[in-house]
Amino acid sequence: MKLLPILAPILALVALLLPAATYAEDAAPAEPPKNPESVDISGLEQDYWRPNKDELEVVQNRRYDKKGKFEVAAHYGFFQGQDFVDAKSYGLSVTYNFTNQFFTEVSGHKINNSDNDFLTSVRTRFGFTPDFNRQTEQYVLAGGWTPIYAKFSLLGQKISHFEMYLAPGIGITKTAANHLSGHLTIGQKFFLTDTFLFRVEWRMSKFTDKVSTPQGSTSLANGGPGFVEQSITTHNIIFGLGVMF
Repeated sequence: MKLLPILAPILALVALLLPAATYAEDAAPAEPPKNPESVDISGLEQDYWRPNKDELEVVQNRRYDKKGKFEVAAHYGFFQGQDFVDAKSYGLSVTYNFTNQFFTEVSGHKINNSDNDFLTSVRTRFGFTPDFNRQTEQYVLAGGWTPIYAKFSLLGQKISHFEMYLAPGIGITKTAANHLSGHLTIGQKFFLTDTFLFRVEWRMSKFTDKVSTPQGSTSLANGGPGFVEQSITTHNIIFGLGVMF
């Protein structure tokens, strides 16, 4: 009986701690806090990236696929670089797309010339016409690379697709004779539908022309060769409407 006063406080303490210990054993362990920057992007990867993350291509679901397709386009251009005439060009091009990035193209343009105000003024004031050649035709074989394909919102109404390309090439520019010429074209294509596209190009051309000089120090009468060579650089701003098939 003397032990009862001593055991009573101990038994009471055990009775208090026993439920707490039982609850701690039954409760599930707390999960570590999640990293707020850890986001599951597996769905986005499946839709927009290839499984091989080392590849550089990002735009996968391309709306307009060109690989293995031909394009035929009609062109109209503003031909610049001739000193004494105003010129317009018109022509056709045929393009074959090896892939969505690389293509080859052959094009031909006729060039219409009309005397400009400067030439008319020289004739009126000095009574003579300067020696020069008019460029009448141009044919180009080019290889192209398309590094940019993108989309943009058109007036907030629809999504339009376009691409930008570079196309160096060689060709023939005809004046009084045919001349080997070098060309560089920078352009954009806007896809109107699966079949039709609109093109805008800036084509730079360079060649050496041989201009006949019947008078002056280079004329045959004055002991000259009868001609003078000129390095010619022209620019053609070209608009085109094409069909892809």
